[in-house]
Amino acid sequence: MNGVSIVYGDIAPNAKEDFVASVTSKADFVRLSQLQKNNLDFKNYANPCELYQTVLDSSQEIFPENPKNVDTGIWSGTTGDRNGSFSTPIVLTLQSRGQYSSIGLTLTFDTDNNIFCNNLNIKWYRDNILLSDVDFSPDNAKYFCENTVEYYNKIIITFNSMNMPYNRLKLRTIDYGYGTTFYGDELSSVKLLQEINPISESIVSNTCDFVLNSKSNINYTFQSTQPLLIFFDERLKASAFIDKAKRTGKRNWTISAYDYIGLFDDMKYMGGMFTDKNAAELIGDILTEAKAPYEIDESLLTETVTGYIPICTIRQALQMICFAIGAVANTAYSDKIKIFPLQNEVTQSIIKNNIRRYPSFENTDKVTEIQISKYRYDRGTPDQTLYEASKDGTGKNIRVEFSEPHFDLFIKNGKIISSGVNYAYIDANEDCILTGQKYYVGKKIISKKNPNITATTKENIVVIDNQTLISEKNADKILELCYEYYIKNHKTTVSIDSGHDGVRRIRYGEVKYGTERYGEIIQTDERIELGETISIETDYMGDIAGQVTRQAYNLNGNIIVKECEMIW
Repeated sequence: MNGVSIVYGDIAPNAKEDFVASVTSKADFVRLSQLQKNNLDFKNYANPCELYQTVLDSSQEIFPENPKNVDTGIWSGTTGDRNGSFSTPIVLTLQSRGQYSSIGLTLTFDTDNNIFCNNLNIKWYRDNILLSDVDFSPDNAKYFCENTVEYYNKIIITFNSMNMPYNRLKLRTIDYGYGTTFYGDELSSVKLLQEINPISESIVSNTCDFVLNSKSNINYTFQSTQPLLIFFDERLKASAFIDKAKRTGKRNWTISAYDYIGLFDDMKYMGGMFTDKNAAELIGDILTEAKAPYEIDESLLTETVTGYIPICTIRQALQMICFAIGAVANTAYSDKIKIFPLQNEVTQSIIKNNIRRYPSFENTDKVTEIQISKYRYDRGTPDQTLYEASKDGTGKNIRVEFSEPHFDLFIKNGKIISSGVNYAYIDANEDCILTGQKYYVGKKIISKKNPNITATTKENIVVIDNQTLISEKNADKILELCYEYYIKNHKTTVSIDSGHDGVRRIRYGEVKYGTERYGEIIQTDERIELGETISIETDYMGDIAGQVTRQAYNLNGNIIVKECEMIW
């Protein structure tokens, strides 16, 4: 369907990440932790060992040699008989630390081949108390098991039979609630704001706001952090999570949402000290812990970082790493976080016919010098007391956070359970003392001056500090990137008609582009990407090339007009 649509998951927030799975039958390559992740990419693999699992139209892929490295969901270790029944039913147990409430479970089986479990039972528990026991007979590979249950922390699903004989159970995902799609005639004032900082001094959270006039009688809950996918002409524009929802009528809501970056403000990262740490691996460790899907550009896979990250939010940690390797992180046009370097080459030119309003221009004060601090961390200071039971108390599994990084921790009358340079989990007895040695921090400022200034130019020095992953190894490179960014003191705001954001259009008649041309014009409107360098045609300033750092647009009409900010 053309136009705007928003896919909404009325699910229990954080339930997917919290429920840990165990199952009585699975293939050797299955990783049950996949059930805790969002937005996995499942391939349609040909499987000649099972009935109706191989088609001859080249639409399927060869089964991988190392299936542990790909997303498969749960594949059972056994197949059903000629009637599809399992000789021993397959039992999946899901256990969480906290309690959740939902209006049911959505089970996604093999949607490529429409093969699914057609007879199953679900039991919901709170600890050992049985709350609900219901049989279901799915009739589709994606099936909603509707049953409202409150405050459960354990689920047992028993799979009895398949709709096809001699097939394994293939369960791709479990969602703790129900997913639905709202279409254009239910939506109004759908606005997207997407921004980027080219040197990652900050990582901006993209946002989406819209008004819903639902045609359904379903009493939606619209809880904080529930997921949304925003499409236009069946193309993904943004992925987001509900921040606030205000009900204004029986079927009316006003909703605001932000992306994964916004979610990371509420997630803590305990930091660390690193020497030549592979940056892609570090980002992977952090985002995997956050249960967030991500994609890292191949050009960044060999980048390393040296230095220190304090206790901070995941958003702050991601910013520090991206700044240190000359990368950006953004979610525009994706259901995952993309980490990539920006390119400065002009990728497309926008003619005046595609500009709705004349651009506005703004100049900022010319930067005269860039100063950036680089850091060095050495061992070798006396022991510091980090915890004293006489002052701080006794107990089990106490988390002690340090204001500065320490190493060689030692505890008296207690036990260190786990630790890092910023923290320790300890058991503290009476007279317990925890000590450690503090890192010596060396700091040096390097700078680059702008040669294109006059004697009357007002001094304007940009100081970049507290980026503690800037070391001797990457300081010169990052200084140059910062310099190239800050000497761009022109900003242009322009409203660009990008058609259906990437759909080929044909125009006829007189079109101006530099000099006049006449006749039939075939114009291809490529999607304007955030962070892209484009050229726009102007009346009296010629062609201006700049980097798109912000784009705001609505999805209510048939044509997308983006208000873009460019720096140059």
